[in-house]
Amino acid sequence: MKRMLCTLAAGLLCLSLAACESPGADAPGGALPGSPPVTAGVTPAESEPAPGSAEESPKAFPEEAVILRPMEGIGKSELIYGDFLQSGDVLVCSWYERKGEGSELHWMIGAFDLSSGEMRYRFPVDELVWGMEKVSYGPYDYRVLLTDRMLYRSSTDETAEAVVPLPENIALLEFGLSTRYSPCAYDYSGNAFTWAAEDGIWISDARGENARRILNNSDLPDGMGATPDAPPYLLYAPRFLCNGEKVAAALFSPYAGDGEHYAGAVLCDLETGARTELEVGRRTNGSIKCGVEDRYVISQSASYTVVLDAQTGETRKYEIHYSDLYPDLLLEARTLVRAGADENRETRFYICSLDDPDDRSHPLPDPWKAPYETMFGPRDLTESYVYFEDVDGDGPWLAAVKYR
Repeated sequence: MKRMLCTLAAGLLCLSLAACESPGADAPGGALPGSPPVTAGVTPAESEPAPGSAEESPKAFPEEAVILRPMEGIGKSELIYGDFLQSGDVLVCSWYERKGEGSELHWMIGAFDLSSGEMRYRFPVDELVWGMEKVSYGPYDYRVLLTDRMLYRSSTDETAEAVVPLPENIALLEFGLSTRYSPCAYDYSGNAFTWAAEDGIWISDARGENARRILNNSDLPDGMGATPDAPPYLLYAPRFLCNGEKVAAALFSPYAGDGEHYAGAVLCDLETGARTELEVGRRTNGSIKCGVEDRYVISQSASYTVVLDAQTGETRKYEIHYSDLYPDLLLEARTLVRAGADENRETRFYICSLDDPDDRSHPLPDPWKAPYETMFGPRDLTESYVYFEDVDGDGPWLAAVKYR
């Protein structure tokens, strides 16, 4: 089963970990004793000098963007991005450099000044980075999620770091550990853990004690075309919502009767045990994305998007999609980037809202004018910027286009 999950993870699902005001983004506090040294498992940034920004912007974005350069002298296919977090005028971004077949352990995390494009710092993490998310605790404004610990760090001070180890009695589901798209199998609120195990989703106190299972894989329905030869569903990527009162988790069925994949999400009320299931459908001509942003559980398929408000219980379906070429990027169930045809019937990208997805009054700069390889849609979206990616003679670059 583990080998099967590793193979499926890259092609099927990716988890978006965004800024969260729920307990899942809280600080470690004093709950866990015995933290290892501050630099455990991480090489200080000073060991590898960070490059500056380019003197000239690529011609695709002559004036409308700030150009960020994570690495020098490598090709576009050698650098794969992870999470994008914006904190004021700073972007914290994770990526890995592909070095050899199947090798994805050369992770890097960097902080960029979004006003100038200068890199403030970067540091390597020679293991899998499960994800990053915003926090608010003392000098720390983000944390890096690793297999056995969390690194609390500052976007403005590269020396500030605190390490919180995961309790030893938490047995995580080994889902796709060799791929970029490995979803984070746990969440931590400062006084509780929730995690995905082989048999479902569990919750415990901050020390990993008093554990109980809140969602059981075997209790989920057998629908969506799952066959007797494969597990009907697996739950993973749990997140605390609504001030710790609820836990949301993504789910998927690895194989269906027609060989395709199915996905969705589940929301569990910790007090009542009530469960809300969010079905997104099957993978057809595009990707499936399931994630949690603040109070919302969001599932996107190649055909439509379903948004569940964890606070009110309201579910809405939108005719926007997630695909490999032109994904409709969604931030906090509010801001949307969509592809559409302009007056010349050429593809352009537009900023709009989820309530008015056909609004074409705010176009983004046109990347198709660039003298480079064919460009895909925007790479990612944060509170104030949309990010395009490409490469030139100096290496990969990100164009940070401000939209508000």
